[in-house]
Parts: sequence; structure tokens; C-alpha cells
Amino acid sequence: MKKTLLLIVLLLFGVLTACNSPNNNTNNDNNSNNGSSNDNSNQTQTYTVTWKNHNGIVLETDYNVVKNSYPVYNGLTPSKPSDAQYTYVFDGWSPRLSLVTGNVTYTAQFLSVSKNKNITLNSSNFLTYFSVAMTYSKTSSGVNINVSISPKGTITDWSTASVTLNIKVDYSYKYPNGNTYNSFTNSPQTFNLYRLGTNGGARSIGIYQTASWTVSNVSYTISSAFGTITVIN
Repeated sequence: MKKTLLLIVLLLFGVLTACNSPNNNTNNDNNSNNGSSNDNSNQTQTYTVTWKNHNGIVLETDYNVVKNSYPVYNGLTPSKPSDAQYTYVFDGWSPRLSLVTGNVTYTAQFLSVSKNKNITLNSSNFLTYFSVAMTYSKTSSGVNINVSISPKGTITDWSTASVTLNIKVDYSYKYPNGNTYNSFTNSPQTFNLYRLGTNGGARSIGIYQTASWTVSNVSYTISSAFGTITVIN
């Protein structure tokens, strides 16, 4: 009888053990899965930050930039070539720098600085911006002088400019007895530069001399200059 009871108890223990075993495995699996999910949620998020110049050329690419960190550009200062009217100065990035929350591209921005400069003319600086050339020829009634004035560099506006030149004519006369008389004459001439055209121009003037006089030289000095010109540096 005792043996029979012991056998029954052992059988019941075995059945209970078999029933509990799958549940334990299931719980272990669930615990294991729950641990993996927590690990993934705690991983550090990183992004890519790209830096471009005004023309789209990539200057720098920063990989694995940590989320909520501040982006830092480590390359050379971006530059943009000047053109006929402007030089360009680096003026930061677009969009404005902010904490990294995703992949982002920043593009260099530039300020335009005009090359134009307004110059007030005077007798001292006139030849800095204009050149003067003269030729002459003897005529039956005197001397014909051709005065040519041209801009130096790029001048975009000279509509109010004018210059007055004192034109000097050196001449001589040889008397029958062999003596030579030397003298000169000054003739102030005013030139309104806007009438000379965009590339400069020439104007002829006549200075009366006796036909028998010999002209040895024609020269000029600047008496005055007026007006404002706009120059591209």
C-alpha cells in the first residue's frame, strides 16, 4: 500500500514539473526580448553634416555627428571670386547653425562689396585717372593742336567732369641779320569730358601764329579740374 502511494506521488510530481517547464521558458524568452529592446532604445543617434560653398562644391562632410550637439566647420574660410563690380566677403551659413537633430547641409553666404568709388577731380589727381596726349602741325595761319584725353582704368561715370589745360606753344623767329627771337604763348582751353565719349576722345584747337614763326614745342599744364567721376577699383 505504501509503495503504491509513493508511486502515485512521484507520478504527480513528474506531471507538475512537465507542465511548469514551458511557462518558465516562455518567461525567460520574454525577459530576453525585453532586454534587447531596451538596449536599442539607448543607442546614441548620429547624423551627417555637409558644408557647401556658394557654387555647390562640398567643402567638408562631418559623419557621425551626435544628436543635439553643435556643428563645427573645420575647413578653410569659404571664398567667392570677385567680378567686374563686386568683391565678396564670407558672411556665415544658410540655414543658421543650430543643434543637430538630423542630416543637414549648410551653404556659405557672402556679402557683396561694391568696387565703385567716387573721386572728386582736381588739378593734382587728374592725371591719375586720365591721360593727355598732344600733337601739332604748322598751318599758314598758325598752329593746329590736337588734344586727346583718355581714361585710365575703368571709369563708369564722368558726366560732370571737366579740365582746363594751359597749352603752351614755344616758337622762334630768325631775323635777316641772323638774330633769333624766342618766345611762347599760353592758351587756356577747357574740356568737358562727357563730350569726349566713353573711351575718351580728341579735340583740335587752333592757336594763331605768324606763318614765318617756327614752332619748337607744344606742351600743357593743368590749370584746374572739376567734377566727380566713378571709378571701379
